[in-house]
Amino acid sequence: MTSQLSSTDYPSSVVRLRDEIIEATIFCDFSGSEAGHVSGKTIRSVATEHNILQALNHEGSLAGLADEVKRLAAKRLSISSPKLFLICLVLSIDLSFIWKRRGHEIDSRFTDDNLPFSSKTDIELHERSFFKSLILPYQPSVLCPAFVNGDFDLIVNNAASIPIKRHGTHFPRGENGKVYEVSVHKDYLSLLDAAGNIDADDEGWSRKLAMKEISDDDAATREIKLVKALNAARFTMKSTMYLISELGDRDLNEMFSKTDPPEKNDAARKWYQDQFLGLAEAVKHIHDINPSMAGYIHDIKPANVVAFGKDRPTLKLIDWGCANVNPYIAGKSSNKTGKHGDTCYMPPEATEKDIRRDGSVEKDDKGDGSTKDDGTKDSSNEEDEEHGDSKNEDDERSSSESEQEPKVYSRPYDIWSMACLYTDFMAWFTEGKDQHNAFVQERKKKGGVDDFHFNYEIKDVVTEKLDFLSKEKEWEGIVKLVREMMMIWPKDRLTSAEVVERLKAWIQQLTK
Repeated sequence: MTSQLSSTDYPSSVVRLRDEIIEATIFCDFSGSEAGHVSGKTIRSVATEHNILQALNHEGSLAGLADEVKRLAAKRLSISSPKLFLICLVLSIDLSFIWKRRGHEIDSRFTDDNLPFSSKTDIELHERSFFKSLILPYQPSVLCPAFVNGDFDLIVNNAASIPIKRHGTHFPRGENGKVYEVSVHKDYLSLLDAAGNIDADDEGWSRKLAMKEISDDDAATREIKLVKALNAARFTMKSTMYLISELGDRDLNEMFSKTDPPEKNDAARKWYQDQFLGLAEAVKHIHDINPSMAGYIHDIKPANVVAFGKDRPTLKLIDWGCANVNPYIAGKSSNKTGKHGDTCYMPPEATEKDIRRDGSVEKDDKGDGSTKDDGTKDSSNEEDEEHGDSKNEDDERSSSESEQEPKVYSRPYDIWSMACLYTDFMAWFTEGKDQHNAFVQERKKKGGVDDFHFNYEIKDVVTEKLDFLSKEKEWEGIVKLVREMMMIWPKDRLTSAEVVERLKAWIQQLTK
């Protein structure tokens, strides 16, 4: 693309810079039409004070400027207008375009801070034609963002082109948004492989990643607060939020049912300890987002725990779209829930509808209910600061109505689900996939559902499995922890913060 505006005969060194830019430009069709991208790395390597001075020294329209003025201009341009310099260089536009006609100063209208320009930008009448036909179409190429893992504040200009390549259409996993397989060019997101090298193909594209596209404002606001647990990158463009994270190889359903556990050695033990702690810390992050917000997930299940990597993979909770965030009220969060997750990891209070406010069980057609023999009560009318449970306005009903209303706690729900996950993991790691599959089938025999309880009692097969696992010295501490996480009554369960601290103590004890 060449403009007839420039009469400059640049030296070969400057021409090579132009060729370097063109060669480094990558193309992809993130927005539906092919667009070029010039990385910040290329812009920085080209728009140096030295290179700009060379161009100024051979710029015919600026021949009358003193050498000292040119040196000062080169320094200013390298700081304030490197992208605009690159645009002029590639499109062969005289550098006088960004120079004031009087005073020999950089025109304040034409700095990188003013990008992107629009058709309404104030320019000279004789410059409008090439401005619209050259600069406006090309400028998105230099506005590409660089993504950083853990960067959650990137707002991408609507005029920018995005250096992301989609692989096919979206696939159905995900709440509140579409999820795509994508690659990001290495110049915009540096990903390392296991050896610490840049992980990219010969053309510079990264390994496949997952990108979630969310247009719903409420869902986007919620996921912004929650997705940090994934250590993902996020950017917002044209009122749509995009989340970029690693693409999992498989979920826990597949890992438990189709793959054998790794060889039992110190490396494998270090691996599962890290996974247990990492998952607990992710849940704690959601439960205690900040001093004024409390979250809960209610969909912790094997399908929502994804394994990243082949051997001894990293496990991560995904799909925070199902999670909820409630404001603390006088230091306590709402105890009401909006959505329940997969039945297999649901706690008793989420599946059984016969619990009374006083802890007794309502009589139904299936048999007589009775107060639990250990005297445990569901203290729903009491505020529990530690678990963030407090009375909600919806609970201000007549005593006759509230007496039989099912009670579903928020964060203790997740603790039960995590206990189920840990139990499944220990069974799989200790006995292998076949025995684990048998454990799952055995759970279905009572009640016909693959869950861990029947009515308000933990299933015998689960209790027996925990008894068996506790005989293994390496599991003794975690089994004790699981039992305290899998308490029938929600208020008796540990908090996520307590789980994290107990896991740290367990790991420290094992490594002594």
